[in-house]
Amino acid sequence: MNTFPGNGGDPVLKSEWDFTASATLYHGPVDTAYLTKEGVFTVLTLTGKSAGGSEFIRIKLKTTDAAFQKGKTYKTFLDQAKFIYQNEIDTIYSAIPYKGGDLHVTISAIDSNKVIATFIGQALNATGRSNEITLGHFSSPIKKGTQSNNGYVMLWANVLCNGSVKVKVNNQQGTIEKSFSSAPDCGEPGAATYNLPAGSYQWVAYCGTDSLQGMIDVAAGACDKLQIDFPYRPAPITKTNQNCKLSEISYQSTGVLDPKLTYNNVVNIYNGARVSQLTYFAAPAPVIFAHTISYSGDTIFIDGDSQYTKYFIVDAKGRVVLYYGSSDPTIFYPVPPEQIVKYSYDNQNQLIKRETFNSGNTNLFTTLFIWNNGNIISTSESSLASSQPTISNFQYYSKQVRAMPFLYSTGFELFFYQSLINFGNPCKNLLKQKIIQTTNIPVVLDYNSYIVDDNDYVLSCRVSVNTVYIDFQFNYQCF
Repeated sequence: MNTFPGNGGDPVLKSEWDFTASATLYHGPVDTAYLTKEGVFTVLTLTGKSAGGSEFIRIKLKTTDAAFQKGKTYKTFLDQAKFIYQNEIDTIYSAIPYKGGDLHVTISAIDSNKVIATFIGQALNATGRSNEITLGHFSSPIKKGTQSNNGYVMLWANVLCNGSVKVKVNNQQGTIEKSFSSAPDCGEPGAATYNLPAGSYQWVAYCGTDSLQGMIDVAAGACDKLQIDFPYRPAPITKTNQNCKLSEISYQSTGVLDPKLTYNNVVNIYNGARVSQLTYFAAPAPVIFAHTISYSGDTIFIDGDSQYTKYFIVDAKGRVVLYYGSSDPTIFYPVPPEQIVKYSYDNQNQLIKRETFNSGNTNLFTTLFIWNNGNIISTSESSLASSQPTISNFQYYSKQVRAMPFLYSTGFELFFYQSLINFGNPCKNLLKQKIIQTTNIPVVLDYNSYIVDDNDYVLSCRVSVNTVYIDFQFNYQCF
């Protein structure tokens, strides 16, 4: 049992904690207790371990008062008290604001040197059932920083990197060992917490061969938190080789980002290196729609044996230069083709123009693609119905990939049939952001949560606008 000299004539203060739950007494020494500032809150954090050393306790109290008050009770349901008792694998008991449990902690004594408190209440066990906590008590000296102007900085993540995330702050190594759904407490096990003099420090986080870095400010007596969010991560396992083609696109959405994305699974069936059939369905509907793909000379036929055949024409380099079909290529039932689309390329094999005409050869839409360093950096979309073009600008991550899937809303036939047609070079880098310039506030689409395998094939990503998002997954056929 840790003991520390009292203050001002107080008896020796035992640094300990204990409580009873389900007729079992839990107890052990306190490792540390310290005060910090988190925004407008004064925060008391206490950590300890069990007598056997395999279990850990953490209690956090916060108040908007300048200091904690003797005799006052702080409660979980008022977002004043948080309690976690855990082992290295799982949480045994918890009382966390807005998540369940309600611990009541009453301060028996507190000053700049020590804290003594009792606690009772309800805590959730590992199965989510409520258990009564009784006879809770802790006492400890309050730790002071090695320098009067010290503060804390904590790095945490809600998604790991196929295991723990290695980090450095001020060249001091650390590890984020677990993921959190929301920002944990400063010093909570699983995050990487540093105690440093006030100032600005460089941080670095590593995920596979990629890294993120930046600067973070440490304020005296405060705890500054930084979420490590890798926009792209390596795949747990690589199944591809150097010669693969996209075979499946799956996507699901929390809302309508693009009204044409009705079907959420597109599968290409290969015969050799060519697609012979394309199927799609809209989950949870069990009906699967299948397009037969055939080839003859410079023509790629889609449903070539139906009354209204859709097809692409390719040039001498194998690139599509014309599409004849419906404006929505997912239409399965026989309808007359509604449009003719023509494609143009520059001398670097990059798509620079897409023009849409009706059956009377009237130009309905024109999209211009501007490229730089192997990526589409902007598009200009003009239409017969509008006097002003719609301008979209694109930003990219530094991460280069073998072929960035075509996720641009312009030309849905390019998205839907991208596995079986060649429309020039794909973009080289992972797409980061699309900014659509409108007459009001620009619309911003964020692209992140990429998983990229060791052969630089994109396996998944998320496209989001505020809280609305689409999750994409990609599979490949290798030869």
